[in-house]
Amino acid sequence: MNYIELLAEIDKQKRLRNLTNDDLHKATGLAKSTINGFMGGKRYSKLVAEKICGVLGIPSEMAG
Repeated sequence: MNYIELLAEIDKQKRLRNLTNDDLHKATGLAKSTINGFMGGKRYSKLVAEKICGVLGIPSEMAG
């Protein structure tokens, strides 16, 4: 799965759970700016992807 597909899946899971980027920031312990940069397509990080996937129950293989 590529970064764009991963972002789409994360966005889908956020909508299903009624979560915001701020909720992901709190659940992952990552900075708000890190989450916003990642979700905005500006900054890919495997660590960020894995943490978000873990919170949302997305298989870790999708993180790259």
